[in-house]
Amino acid sequence: MHTRTIRRPEFALAVFALFTLLAGQFWRNTVGWWGFGAIALGLIVTYAILLVRFRATYKRRGFPLTLLVFLGWATASLMWSSYASTTALALVILFGTTIVGFGLAYLLPWSTFVRALSLALRLIIGLSLVFELWVALIVQHPIMPFFQTPIYSRDLPETYWSGGTIFQGGPIQGIVGNRNILAFIALLAFVVIAAQMADRMISKLRGFTWLAIIIATFLLAQSITVIFAGALVVLLWAFAQWARHRGDGRHGLVYVVGSATLALLIWAGTYVVPFISTLHGRNPDLTGRSWIWATTVQLWQQKPVLGWGWVSYWAPWVKPFKDLIVIHGIMYLQAHNAWLDVLMQLGIIGFICLFVFAFTAVWRAWFRAVDRPRWDLVRTRPFVTLHMVPLFLLACLLAQSLVESRMLVEGGWALLVICAVATKLPDTLNEHPALIAVDPRPSRLREQLEQR
Repeated sequence: MHTRTIRRPEFALAVFALFTLLAGQFWRNTVGWWGFGAIALGLIVTYAILLVRFRATYKRRGFPLTLLVFLGWATASLMWSSYASTTALALVILFGTTIVGFGLAYLLPWSTFVRALSLALRLIIGLSLVFELWVALIVQHPIMPFFQTPIYSRDLPETYWSGGTIFQGGPIQGIVGNRNILAFIALLAFVVIAAQMADRMISKLRGFTWLAIIIATFLLAQSITVIFAGALVVLLWAFAQWARHRGDGRHGLVYVVGSATLALLIWAGTYVVPFISTLHGRNPDLTGRSWIWATTVQLWQQKPVLGWGWVSYWAPWVKPFKDLIVIHGIMYLQAHNAWLDVLMQLGIIGFICLFVFAFTAVWRAWFRAVDRPRWDLVRTRPFVTLHMVPLFLLACLLAQSLVESRMLVEGGWALLVICAVATKLPDTLNEHPALIAVDPRPSRLREQLEQR
């Protein structure tokens, strides 16, 4: 059982880390790349120290072997990389993000992590709306980032930090400077807060208020690509509830119907999403993604087994990425599909490594969601929905991975690692606030603890 007390400074550190992982562009736009680098380095060093300091508190377990294999293959790509120095830098970032993600999953009880994630997401959404109102009411004209990357230095609408269009119905980009990212964060927040409401971790008034704010943010962001992720979450929730109702060993029908429904959803996403984009006056191939995907496949075909070398986001200063894809004056630095990106960077072997890592994480998350937890130790309501959060987060990440490569970097990669590690730990998802000492926690649970 996870018994180490989580103090307020450590909880605040977790919130700050999650905020930085999910809203890294906010720091880059305000304090520049050097400032962001200093913040990121500080977080990596801090969590590395915490992991070493508290290593004796836990048994040796929790780090998925499939994650080690993927990290090992990415590291091995340094030997054949077409841009070795850039691969070395990308590996430092990959391992640093993994350390922070592992620390968040390993050092925090799951309910505490969910609280930290919820607070970080609400901070991003709240600050984004305040920021958009400030631009619209006070500035009254589009603004650019305070620190601009040279490749995005042109005064183009696509490079605005905010266009100040909140009173025109959007699209808004928030402090993250991208409407797709803002909409994805809104989806994550909806999932987490809905789970907290279901398990009475927050009041109904507070929960419904935030859900209304989140829905408004999602609509104002006008992101077509996140709709599929939301539909997948709803689908998984329905089938997980069905599987729980049927009980252990009676999931065959659930899998058959679920597979058919998932295939139908993918088919609908292939044809319906472009149609919706056309109705909204958007490019039916989702901002040139078909061209980007075709170009990425062509690169992979040149080095199909080993790939070009790990780079995560494409480095604009090296070939073949420099000026590879330029649309409306903007240089694109990702394949807009995490799987094609890994296929191109690490070859078919790296693709298989990532697939196995993600599949095993989803497999464990599914059974955590549908297996009934044992709460014989306390007479209190179990956190049923909290067990489903890893599955929902993974569904969001995997759906987004089909149209974005953000699952490979920053918050996307960290959440993938967190879910994989949390579902690997035998006791992380089986704890309850009435059995552990966690600070902060709702006063009602503190009173229950004192009574016990």
